[in-house]
Amino acid sequence: MKQLPRALRNLAIACVVGSTPVALFAPATAQAQAQPPAAAAAPDQDLRNAVEQFWHLAKVANYEAAATAAQQLASQYASRPAELLAAFEATSSARGDNLDVWMLRWQGVEQLHQPVTELYAALEDGRRTRATDPAYIDQNIQRLSVNERAYSLAIGRLRDSGEAAVQRMLVHLANPDQAEHHAAIRRALRDMGRIALNPLLAATEANKHEVILPTLDVLADLGYDAAVPYLVRVARSAEDNAVKQAAARALARMGVANAESLNAADLYYQLAEKLYYDNASLVADQRRPVAFVWFWEEDRGLQRVEVPSVIFNEIMAMRAAEYALKADPSRGDAVSLWLAANFKREAELPEGQTDSTRAPNQPDAHYYAVSAGTDYVNAVLERAMNDRNSAVALAAARALKQIAGRSNVLNPQQVQPLVAAMRYPDRLVRINAAEAVAMALPAESFTGVERVVPVLAEAVAQTGQTNVVVIVPDQNRAVELVDGLKQANLAAVGGTAVDQALAESRRLPAVDVIVISEELGADQVQLLMDRAAGDPRLEAAAKVIITRSPASAYAVQALHDPLLSVTQATDAAGLAEAVAQARDAAGGLQLDEDAATELALRAADLLERLAISQTAMDVSLAQPTLLAGLSDQRPELVKAVGRVLGRINSAEAQQGLLDTAAAEQTTPDVAVSLFNSLANSAKLFGNQLNDEQIQRLQQVVEEAQDLQVRSAAAEARGALNLPPEKATQVIINQSRT
Repeated sequence: MKQLPRALRNLAIACVVGSTPVALFAPATAQAQAQPPAAAAAPDQDLRNAVEQFWHLAKVANYEAAATAAQQLASQYASRPAELLAAFEATSSARGDNLDVWMLRWQGVEQLHQPVTELYAALEDGRRTRATDPAYIDQNIQRLSVNERAYSLAIGRLRDSGEAAVQRMLVHLANPDQAEHHAAIRRALRDMGRIALNPLLAATEANKHEVILPTLDVLADLGYDAAVPYLVRVARSAEDNAVKQAAARALARMGVANAESLNAADLYYQLAEKLYYDNASLVADQRRPVAFVWFWEEDRGLQRVEVPSVIFNEIMAMRAAEYALKADPSRGDAVSLWLAANFKREAELPEGQTDSTRAPNQPDAHYYAVSAGTDYVNAVLERAMNDRNSAVALAAARALKQIAGRSNVLNPQQVQPLVAAMRYPDRLVRINAAEAVAMALPAESFTGVERVVPVLAEAVAQTGQTNVVVIVPDQNRAVELVDGLKQANLAAVGGTAVDQALAESRRLPAVDVIVISEELGADQVQLLMDRAAGDPRLEAAAKVIITRSPASAYAVQALHDPLLSVTQATDAAGLAEAVAQARDAAGGLQLDEDAATELALRAADLLERLAISQTAMDVSLAQPTLLAGLSDQRPELVKAVGRVLGRINSAEAQQGLLDTAAAEQTTPDVAVSLFNSLANSAKLFGNQLNDEQIQRLQQVVEEAQDLQVRSAAAEARGALNLPPEKATQVIINQSRT
């Protein structure tokens, strides 16, 4: 197990979820419990009359008038859902009607569907509001000890209230003035089932016997394995012997063998992994639009923070990892898991929503990753690639870019996650991994270093489009499908055989998805797989096989290979959808045009740095892509690739720079930049232009309309260090004698 340095141990312990718990309800007092709390205030008469009117009109099938009445109710009272619910319950009860049955029936009436749907949503809001109201919950808690019939009614309502009810039940247990209700409350906590698990686990931090002892007892009765690490922690670390013994008894009742030898850090780490992969017994209450994260405060009891349900598991995985680190600060695996969960939490947080467990000024996940170090971020990258979680893999690769260097990554063991990432299906992950290696400027070669420049070249060519290769047996059909995919804003080429289509794919900046029809035969499909396996441009591409039926043998293979999928679509629209699904399944992230340009410029700059630094990487491998980039429509990118070509020792590079710089359609600013790059190439590598090309350069020097272009061309000509008969040509041509 990796041991953390002392400074990092302190950081790991400090990486506790920064929370701002919100106090739900004040503790129950004797005065407050002297009489049952009142129910929600009765609706005003105007509201009651309006509901009566709607109900009557709907019951007599005057649907047009009922729709108008429903629309008025929704617009006026949707912001007061509790009152609206009370009015509807009173009206339906007085008539002996079932509220839900009739509302659902009216939802099925065409004229009433929309307004009744809006009304019903408001009624559900009212139910949720009432369910977490402290007075309503307290009222049902007190009913628990009246008689068995009252208990049955109350426990159903408390289940509806969910975790908020558990918070109030623990408040009552902590209040000696409520002793007459304690036995019924303890029974009810057991009968609440898994709903009670989340807040009860937080309550294991309590010191009061009235709370901690029944909490331990109920957790044993519930029997969920998520409670085991909490019980072990209490059994080991509680200062009160009675509490320690109660925790030990709870573990024994759960059938946990050799509890005294269990390691709390191990158990919390295992729980964190289950939460990370969404298969823990601890879950958010799916009936609620938000999830509750609970904290125990000794002076205020259980406090909750509301978070989007979609990130509940990630937050709880981080908390479990924190418990593991508190139990054993040397757990490097817990640090890596915490970092991964934090990245995953940020990736899955819905746009526009916030995580209230984080303090307003708390740093983002990237901060914690770069502060932890390369070993731990490497582990995050490996986990994410194994999971095909592109968002987390990308975040890890970006963090490594900031901290990777020759001393901490570029050795045969540590560099392998980045090497593997350069084969990953998602283009952004591949490119960021290549950038991380390139930015470390490796002076010595290692296995996988040969992938860096081709991946960076791939980045230079990015436009933001998905690149598709289509292979079908009929040429007309191939043309039709390619044209249809282009209309769907995909870059596509095609062919009727594997080698032909792959040759065509060289016209694409990269290959994201390859579509092949099984009509070509098993030999061609296998040839594609073989060709792709040995080609860095193709191995990470998703493969879509057009099959005759879903029962194809390829469909079975696809179940176990995230890069393989099947479709029965035969038209361009269907294939476009299959391509998108294949990219998602392979772990691909979408790249828009602006982001693609930023990526391309960054990669070009990095290739220039590599060429200048004379590292173990051969930048000339990118020459074909760079030469193609001279025809790009983005001026800044043309300038950037020109600067890289100016660092490559080849006649093709000098010729490409001259041809583009001297072209009529090239704007003056781009021409000046390219002539400067040509001059730089000549200074470094000498003249590699032929006589015809030199004459063309001479023509620009003498005839260009823009003086800055003429000057830049002249500098390039001078840097070529031409022989006397050519060097004097400018002077002779301008002579008037």
